Order: sequence, then C-alpha cells, then structure tokens
Amino acid sequence: MIKEDVLNGEKIKIGLSACLSGDEVRYNAQGAEDKFVTQQMSAYFSYVKVCPEMAIGMGTPRETIRIVSTDDGVRLRNREGSNDYTEKMREFSSRSAEELEGERLCGFIFKKGSPSCGAYRVKVYRETGETINNGEIGFYSRAVQERYPFLPVEEDGRLNDPGLRHNFIVRVFAYRRWQMMVEDNMSINSLVAFHQKHKYMLMSYSQEGLRELGNLVANKEKRDVAEVCHEYIEKFSELTKKPASRAKHTNVLSHLFGYFSKYLDDFDRQETVAVIEKYRTGLLPLVLPISRISHYVRKYEIKYLLGQSYLVYPEELGILNKL
Repeated sequence: MIKEDVLNGEKIKIGLSACLSGDEVRYNAQGAEDKFVTQQMSAYFSYVKVCPEMAIGMGTPRETIRIVSTDDGVRLRNREGSNDYTEKMREFSSRSAEELEGERLCGFIFKKGSPSCGAYRVKVYRETGETINNGEIGFYSRAVQERYPFLPVEEDGRLNDPGLRHNFIVRVFAYRRWQMMVEDNMSINSLVAFHQKHKYMLMSYSQEGLRELGNLVANKEKRDVAEVCHEYIEKFSELTKKPASRAKHTNVLSHLFGYFSKYLDDFDRQETVAVIEKYRTGLLPLVLPISRISHYVRKYEIKYLLGQSYLVYPEELGILNKL
C-alpha cells in the first residue's frame, strides 16, 4: 500500500466514549475497553474522551438510566422513574458539543446501546417499563451529531464488522484531509484537488455520486466558494455513510488496472486479472489486489494514482485483511 499522507508525524484526533478506553466509568464501576481502539488504532489516533454520565455528577457505581417515552417527549430517567436526568444531560451535551469545536475532531466512536452515548438504535421504554423500540439516539451522541453533521461516527460493537470498520477509518482520513484543505486554502482549485484525490474512493461508493460531485466542483455557475464547499462535503458525507460493496470495489480495481496493464507482460497481466477476479468471487480479501496494484503504481510511477486516497491505507490496522 501507499503511505498515508495526512499524518505528518501527528496522530489524528477523534472523540471516544471514555469507557471504551478502559476507564472505569460505567454504572458498575468498570470499563468496556475496546482493544482494537486502544491497541491498534492508537498508533494513528489520539482520543478526546468523554463520559457524559460522570460529567453530570452521577458518579460510579451508579443507578442505570434509560430513555423513556412520555407525553412530554423522551426523557432520561433511572429504571424506577424516580430520578430524571434529562435537563442536566441536555445542558451538558450542548455545552460539551460546543467545546469540541476547538478539538478539531475527525471522528467519534460511541458506546453501543448507551442512553447517553449510543449512536444508533438505542432502546426506548414506556413509563410502565416495556420496551417500545430500538430507534433512538443517545442524548449526548445526538448533540454531537447535530452540531457536526459531517463528522464520521461509529459505535464500538459495529466496528467488529470489517466493512463498517474499513468505512469508518477511510472516512476519518478523508475528513482530516478536508480539514487540512479548509484550514490551508479553501478555493475552487483546492476543492478540485481534493476531489481528484478521492476519485476512486468515491467511485467505490457510487459512480453516479462521483459524477454529481464532479459537476459540483466544476462550478459552471460561478457560485460562492464557501457555498460550493459546504454542499460538496454534505454530499460527500452522505455518499460515504454506507460501506462500498464487493462489486463496486471490483469495478474500481479494474479501472486502476487499466492505467498500467500495457506495461505488464502476459504472465503478470493474467495474474493481476486473476487476483481481481478471486477478490470479486470472495476467494481473496481486498488487501491482495490493492497491494498488487499499489506495487505496480509505484514501480511504473503512475503519478495520478500515487495520489489516490483509495490506495492509501495504514497497513498496521489491517482493515483490508478481512474485507
């Protein structure tokens, strides 16, 4: 693979539910360490840790809380319903989300199922105690996602899925590149460069989406740069929320192969085609065709592809090995 280009000797900063680092802040005075986060990811990422329940003074060990549906909307209460933490949590969540502005986060990993931190499908209860559905978002997570709608977000449990893990990390690196572009020089030219760098990454999600973003970057109407950039990152974020399929990765691999196939002898050409086909049929993981293509891109100095984010992966994370 080609060396990651956005680290510059510094780790990328992401938010983290504190219990996932192993901090003993859960209701039972224990942590919930995620070793992929604390051991493998920590080589590339630094963490801004938050425990909303500790932050509002609940302490540990503490009573468990849940999201409860009432006539006045959803509330955050203890199991018995005798203590209501809704206003404290909303006030803290709003203030904390605002304070994160200065951290320049590139992603956030939340605790699955938590009524404060869950990012997806948190249980909701009736006041009588029965479960209604799994369709809510934790109070703190909601505040963060509403304030930073383009921030890549994931949960610890979902990161066990190879496709979701790969997708989250790819989006985090892309978001860091976006931050650097905005901080350095937000212009149509820099937006064009950003778009070109992510061309094949975007193609792996949707060729139609790639074309739409390309038309936006062309800016034929000569719209305000800030307006175009805001619309671009909005569409970019929406387009990349769901992992790319094996079929779409295969399409990208075939496009990349076309850049250097003419340089290969018959044996290497046939071997490369075979590796891509074995990936398509599920016999090989994505790491093998990516590694092979990256080798030829470097060997033949295909400059346009040397800059493609699709070929840039931190090998130690192993995110392509099971994909």
